[in-house]
Amino acid sequence: TYTFKNGDMYAGEFQDGNFFGKGTYTTEGGDTYEGTFLNNSLHGQGTATYMSIPAFQTYAGFWQNNYAHGKGKLTLDMGDYYEGSFENGRYHGRG
Repeated sequence: TYTFKNGDMYAGEFQDGNFFGKGTYTTEGGDTYEGTFLNNSLHGQGTATYMSIPAFQTYAGFWQNNYAHGKGKLTLDMGDYYEGSFENGRYHGRG
């Protein structure tokens, strides 16, 4: 477990001092990401829950370099959702 000065916390696997493999990152504001990491970046399969951004609530799917990338589902705070493909954090292709 690594705790930052600002109150953020990472609990999970490390490799060469980097977040690598399965883990959970929690911000002081209550945002969380649970999934896989590659060299300190959200990368692979994971779920993020955003408490500090009222425009959306959760994203579950694939990540690449900290962005939603590949197949996933974004659920908005009012229950609306988009399910489909993402590229670099944006809707992309069929959904």
